[in-house]
Amino acid sequence: MKENIKILIVEDEAIVARCLSMDLEMMGFEVCEFASNGKEAIIRAIENEPNLILMDINLVGDINGIEAARQIREHKAIPMIFMTGYSQFEINDKVKELNPICFINKPVEVEMLKPVIDEYFA
Repeated sequence: MKENIKILIVEDEAIVARCLSMDLEMMGFEVCEFASNGKEAIIRAIENEPNLILMDINLVGDINGIEAARQIREHKAIPMIFMTGYSQFEINDKVKELNPICFINKPVEVEMLKPVIDEYFA
């Protein structure tokens, strides 16, 4: 089913977002949109209705990735994978109620994403 999975990448570092996009597309996934801050993430998620969101937790601007995820979930039940430079232990309590698929440590090793996404959408 991976060919049908549309992914929204929420990452404030443009080069990281582009690299993730290229790697995911090479694996057969469709990257439908990018967002570089929390406000954009909310708008893009509601407008594009992706099947999955890769969400950086530490975003520039007033709305971080956790708050953006909360606001998105008020409108859509889109599964999310959080990307973070923090340890899972440090952020687990902050995102527990959002029930993410998983946490991926930054820098992201895209090879680790493929089996997670494939298994979730199997």
